[in-house]
Amino acid sequence: MLNFFSFQLASIYSLTALVNMSYDKPRTLGVADYFVVGGMLLCSISIGIYQGHLGRKRRQGTEGYLLGNRSISFLPVAISVAVNFKSAVTIIGIPADVYQFGTVYAWCIASLILITGPFVGYIILPVLYKLKISSAYEYLEKRYGRPIRLIATSGFMIQTLFYMGLNVYGPALALSRVTGFPQIVAMLTTGFVCITYTTMGGLRGVVWSDVFQALLMATAMLAFVIRGTITAGGAGAVWNHMIEGGRSNLESFDLDPRIRYTFWTSFFGWVIIWIGMFGTDQTNVQRYLSVKSLSKARWAMFIGTLGVAFMTTLAVACGIVLYALFRLCDPMESGCIEIRDELMPYAAMDIFRPYSGMRGLFLSGVFAASLSTVSSGLNAMVSVTVADFLKPYTAWTDSRYERISKGLTFGFGLIIIGTGFLTKVLGEMLTIAVGIVGSFFGAYLGIFLMGIWMPFVNSWGAGSGFITGVVMSFVKFLGSKGIPKPSNLTRMLPVSSSFCPVACGYLDSTNMTTMYAHNDSMISTSISEDGIGLGQSYFLLSYFYTPSLGLMFTLLVGITVSLLSGGWKKRHLVDKTTIDPITCARMTRCMPTALRSFCGCSKIEDRHNGEMSETKQGEEMPLSTYKKDPDL
Repeated sequence: MLNFFSFQLASIYSLTALVNMSYDKPRTLGVADYFVVGGMLLCSISIGIYQGHLGRKRRQGTEGYLLGNRSISFLPVAISVAVNFKSAVTIIGIPADVYQFGTVYAWCIASLILITGPFVGYIILPVLYKLKISSAYEYLEKRYGRPIRLIATSGFMIQTLFYMGLNVYGPALALSRVTGFPQIVAMLTTGFVCITYTTMGGLRGVVWSDVFQALLMATAMLAFVIRGTITAGGAGAVWNHMIEGGRSNLESFDLDPRIRYTFWTSFFGWVIIWIGMFGTDQTNVQRYLSVKSLSKARWAMFIGTLGVAFMTTLAVACGIVLYALFRLCDPMESGCIEIRDELMPYAAMDIFRPYSGMRGLFLSGVFAASLSTVSSGLNAMVSVTVADFLKPYTAWTDSRYERISKGLTFGFGLIIIGTGFLTKVLGEMLTIAVGIVGSFFGAYLGIFLMGIWMPFVNSWGAGSGFITGVVMSFVKFLGSKGIPKPSNLTRMLPVSSSFCPVACGYLDSTNMTTMYAHNDSMISTSISEDGIGLGQSYFLLSYFYTPSLGLMFTLLVGITVSLLSGGWKKRHLVDKTTIDPITCARMTRCMPTALRSFCGCSKIEDRHNGEMSETKQGEEMPLSTYKKDPDL
């Protein structure tokens, strides 16, 4: 196997060397750069091989292959959670958006720390973990029935295929245009390396590879921030240019939901994405279920959110540095790049030019970001396929399920590579990522919250609500691609082309000083304002509100259909282990006593207080006790 991949790396080097002959010096990668990239790929594969070897020695079976025998340490799980969705979109897409729209994006970090962690850790996670399930959507079967589980699993498969395809295609496109690295080679390398170590190592291989790749991602972005800051004249200069260029726009509190970036879109729009990502997505839930206890699962989730916050902060810092570097010569205006997603690779290839191997480090960070996301998605897809589509209908041996899991990993990997080419026509990476995952996360969050908090919601309501939420969100996402936004809604900050070097690239402290001596002639790349009809306003809503729309439609349709189909009368028949009555009771304390009694909340709370007095202080009440209450 190692000989095979050594041959592949040699082929990559040869092909890229031929392509690079036609590019200018700033876009040429050296031998040291290829050595760094090759070392990263081989290390990732080696981790998978090692974990697979340990698994064979332990005769781990399907439980070990897909869930690590529920005994993985919480710290590597936390790091894996942190990089599951912090993909190449983070390294390439977020800095480009901060460069063009300012730091208002950073409000999503606050929403992650202040709301998402506590909400998922104390409301969603306890219900899922105590059921001892192997799939997030197994909960939906226990709560609503098997058809809802299959609908949700199918939606997850579609969402994951497109999102993983984006993480294969997007970075390959940006890198090929800027560095000369062949796009097809980059896509195949990402795909086949992922397939290899995910197939051989299972969840343990993915988790420990994520730890290694997280280190590379953070190192690459930190190196860019440090070197870019030095090149731009120091931290003080970068800060001043950010303010002078209008990029410090955290105080944007405009209430118009159609504006791309405001405090409201970045903070509250991202809350739905974060909670859906950390609380309902199989990729993360699978990791929580792989640790030894609920408290450790909660710690893994909390540390994971801090890791995501750290990575996102680094990405925002990269965007600020990008503006300081290109404030007088926008690469798109000068014709050096074609799309905004090329900004980070273009700048990295330039500022790291004097340092052997540093371009390879940045390239490794981008590859690591793609590998961590795609491998996590692969493993999660295999997990739900086996748990939701195979085991309920078959009675095979555990070793056979394990062999099938490995075969499915290889097959799904090939499909993801093919899906990567379909994302070509969709647009910028960050917008696509939020549009694709947001179209599902809002709907998923809706059916999970209705399941946990609303015993009267039945399978008819959950199914119709979920489908409606996904469809309305996706229609909004696709419809917005064909309607150009006027400048007062896009609010793209001005860029300059007052001074551009003769050749693309070659930014250093000398010519940056020369650039600062020229006058700025700021230009805006936004289109002019046009009349907007009421129907168009729906499609012009900020793309951050895509998951919010999914949640709204899911709740509205789900509750309505459930009440019309007799869900209220049958609310007592719900499996009490699938709901969280204590939280329901606490949330309704401000309601009138009669209404709380009608809903059953006062009985739940009184009973809970009584039973808590019989338990040890700090000990959680067993969910099995809920079954004893016939009025629940």
